[in-house]
Amino acid sequence: MQYFAYYNADYGIYLGFHDPDATTKRFYIYDENSGIYLACKFPIPNKTVADNSWEFPGVFQLNLFDGNWYDAALIYKEWVSTEASFWPEYSPEREARQHKIGDIGIWLTTSDFRTKPVPTVENYLTAAADFFDVPIGITIYGWNGLEMDHYYPNYFPELTGLGGLITNLQENHNATITPYINGRMWDTGVGGGDAGDDAGDADAATYYNNEGISNSSLKTHIKC
Repeated sequence: MQYFAYYNADYGIYLGFHDPDATTKRFYIYDENSGIYLACKFPIPNKTVADNSWEFPGVFQLNLFDGNWYDAALIYKEWVSTEASFWPEYSPEREARQHKIGDIGIWLTTSDFRTKPVPTVENYLTAAADFFDVPIGITIYGWNGLEMDHYYPNYFPELTGLGGLITNLQENHNATITPYINGRMWDTGVGGGDAGDDAGDADAATYYNNEGISNSSLKTHIKC
């Protein structure tokens, strides 16, 4: 969602970038002299290409409105649902997902798997689900059995007991589970003294530079 909304009991200001391609932006907003200062930076694609003629494909829109975040979201939705190139076509599968997500009353997240046993985390999550007593969504971090940010793109096997935890939460506690993971590419310089968590990790370097790359469909190995 590429917009801001500033609102209080008297008025609302909608600050939206109606960009059909959702190009990358960095937003900045500050209090300034009893007012609002808004800035946005646009990293230019292919900026090293000579005579790059890229232009921002959208427009900036300023609206006054009555209401809160929900009313601002409707302003953006009215535009994005009819003009954006990335707005998906209708499908029965998408409608089913929307109904499922629409029933969720609250989202939770946990990264406790990194420091606590799976049964302990399961107790936390089931207690939370039963306390709120509405359908909940849970985003889980650190579920992979292999060390975080090492050995990707292979994350399996998952932590022992994770399957039972997910089944229990879904079938008995009205929860929807969303796993999260970081890696989509790997660093071919691991182990070469580069700065970062993996610098000098001989085990990770051996994996990256042998198994990882040899089994990859990537044509270019990007340094992360």
